[in-house]
Amino acid sequence: MELITLNTQSKIELLIGEEVTAFIEDPVFLRKWKELYDTCTWATVFQSSEFVKNWYSIFTHKYLPILVKFEKEDELAGLLTMSIKRNGQGKLFIVFAGHGESDCQTWLSTLENSDFFIVNALRMIKEKFPKNDILLRNLPPSVPLGWVKTQHEKGFQCILHAFKRPIINLENFSISKRNRKRVNRLMQIGQHEYVTDLNTFKSYVDQLVELYDFRQGAMFNRSPYSKNPEYKAFLISLFENGLIKVSIFQVQTSIIAALIVTSSGDMVHLGAINVHSPQYSAYSPGYIQFLLMSTKVASEGVKYFDLTPGDDPYKDRLATEFDVVNTMVVTSRLTFKIKREIRKYFHYSLLKLGIRPLSFQLKLEKMLHKVKDKGVLTVGMKSIRNAIVKRNKSFHSLPENGIIGSNGFILQRNNIGDLLKFESKNFTQTKWEFLESAMQNFENGKELITYTSNGELKIAAWFQHASKIEISRNKEPVPENSVILDDLVFHKDAKDGLKPFIFQAQQLIQKEFGTKEILLLSEIDFYH
Repeated sequence: MELITLNTQSKIELLIGEEVTAFIEDPVFLRKWKELYDTCTWATVFQSSEFVKNWYSIFTHKYLPILVKFEKEDELAGLLTMSIKRNGQGKLFIVFAGHGESDCQTWLSTLENSDFFIVNALRMIKEKFPKNDILLRNLPPSVPLGWVKTQHEKGFQCILHAFKRPIINLENFSISKRNRKRVNRLMQIGQHEYVTDLNTFKSYVDQLVELYDFRQGAMFNRSPYSKNPEYKAFLISLFENGLIKVSIFQVQTSIIAALIVTSSGDMVHLGAINVHSPQYSAYSPGYIQFLLMSTKVASEGVKYFDLTPGDDPYKDRLATEFDVVNTMVVTSRLTFKIKREIRKYFHYSLLKLGIRPLSFQLKLEKMLHKVKDKGVLTVGMKSIRNAIVKRNKSFHSLPENGIIGSNGFILQRNNIGDLLKFESKNFTQTKWEFLESAMQNFENGKELITYTSNGELKIAAWFQHASKIEISRNKEPVPENSVILDDLVFHKDAKDGLKPFIFQAQQLIQKEFGTKEILLLSEIDFYH
């Protein structure tokens, strides 16, 4: 425990690890925390004891808790809850409790004590962890930040990066006539539900996180729930504590869209889970979820819907107004400060040119990830080969009787969970490329057939009725009543299973469409 005693009635303490976990169970401290939370004008749900305690508890083996508290005249006058990854490699940030699950990160204090408390709190953390920088994301607009420029003897450098935050003002919110038609169209194929029962929510969680990891993997190369079971436990704990609101839409028993927001007084925050099945993109189920959730929370007295900063076009469509939040980095390294300032300049320069910074960043990250995953030589040789040799796909008729004795595979149809079992080392594609392509195929109306073994994806292919394929795609005449089997992807050890897979896929498609004419669109003719 690090301690600064100001006088007999005031002190600032830095607690670490088990000191924190023991202290936050003290009923007296929790009462003081609640009182400070209720009086702090910029507090959000992410600073509440319910949110922070649960995150510290569930992630305790991965993150080391760090807490700074300011007591004045036996009252809690300041509180900052932070953490750092245990056993991490390289330069690690000290992050807010909740890390990526916390959409607004700040300290608690009274207005008159805020500057004094936060400067001393950050200084104490930096002195204890001199090699680690501190990161606070999306500081609420009303957080006092004047001290960043006026106090020059802090002992550290502060970098602020402002981001535009889209917001839906829910006062007099209503769904337009045009959007109401969209809602009614979606309602014709399934049912909508606001989930209030814990057991019901638990029964939906696996489907929710599967959709979330698929979408995150396709867009950002991230699969948080697959790699970290703690996230699922934390999500359930938020529901148990009444901190999230859940809206889902189902077709039969399959969830095709879901929106989970975190509730913070007169505002709800996007960030928990926002998913939809790409198979139903034509119905705009994700967009409609925002309309339905906005209607629900507005009826409960919520005034604002924080859509969180980001380059997503749908946020600009939904937003009725914007404000500004800041990300703060605290460092004692001048070189790091210069790098962050250059990054800020580059970010604003892209915006001026009409380029979305996140889109630019993702393109760069995809290229670097591909090189890292497959190697410079492999990526380079493939690019050269593709430039020299034009590999064209052709249509190949499949024999009606397939292959005798080729039964034995258990195939799945439109199983998104199977896609997450893709292991990059066994395929020519990276997982990011594979999931991105899969999402595009779903959005284009294709259906999926997969075969897995021992928890790994072995073979995947896509099919679609010829009538739904763009004419420009067809360089050869295709029978109108045929079905096209395309985009065959296989594990490096599954080549011998390709013919049996194709035959069983053929049987599945024939049963679905009642047609005998199935064409394989491929560079290779497997039957001649």
